[in-house]
Amino acid sequence: MRLVCFGTEPFWGIELGNGRADAELVFDDRRATLALGAPVPARGRFQPWLLSGLDADDRDSFVMVEERNCSDSMSDLTYPFTAQAQIDGTFLSGCCR
Repeated sequence: MRLVCFGTEPFWGIELGNGRADAELVFDDRRATLALGAPVPARGRFQPWLLSGLDADDRDSFVMVEERNCSDSMSDLTYPFTAQAQIDGTFLSGCCR
């Protein structure tokens, strides 16, 4: 099963699963695939989980996911997870399902 994370204004999406992240940075018309390590919880806590790896230019990249209700601010939908990510040097924040 893959976790699908996304954000609006700017629009972006990241699919997480099987040790990798497939990111689409719609606002920059870019795609990136990252090899990710195993999820690491915050010290002394069950979550959030940090998944880190390197982008194509060997820059540190990460996705941090927490089980917490999230709204995309464009619809009336609520999603079960929040996400923050740094991909290709861009910091992002959004929701996951």
